Amino acid sequence: MIFKLKAGLQNNGVTLLNAAEVDSGIESATPPEFGGKEGFWSPETLLTGAAAGCFINTFQFFAKRMKFEFDDITCEAEGVVERVEGKSVFTGITLYPTIMIADESLRPIILDAVEKAHRYCLVSNSLKCPVQIRENVLIASIAE
Repeated sequence: MIFKLKAGLQNNGVTLLNAAEVDSGIESATPPEFGGKEGFWSPETLLTGAAAGCFINTFQFFAKRMKFEFDDITCEAEGVVERVEGKSVFTGITLYPTIMIADESLRPIILDAVEKAHRYCLVSNSLKCPVQIRENVLIASIAE
């Protein structure tokens, strides 16, 4: 598999990312923490988001494979960047998935799928920094 995109610097100093299979591009800029512009996706946020999105996609794959249904899944994510040996690097990403289910009896199956999604997530497996999961499984009727 090969995934391609094109990145180009626009006149406003913002990078535009385009992929042939996607209708719209993503504008990306250096984050304010590094002296960049506010209001744009940063490469750091995109990387953190890639870990969260991949986790959700991988969880969905295992839900289908394990033949269970869930009501909803969302995932907050936190990427930590620190200076290590004179370089800024990601030292960790923590994912906070919240999974809504209708029946408490599904909890063990859901937790198994969370563990598998964490273990087999392509993006997380490709990163040098650790990716941790702090799952929250809620019963839909109680959470409403």
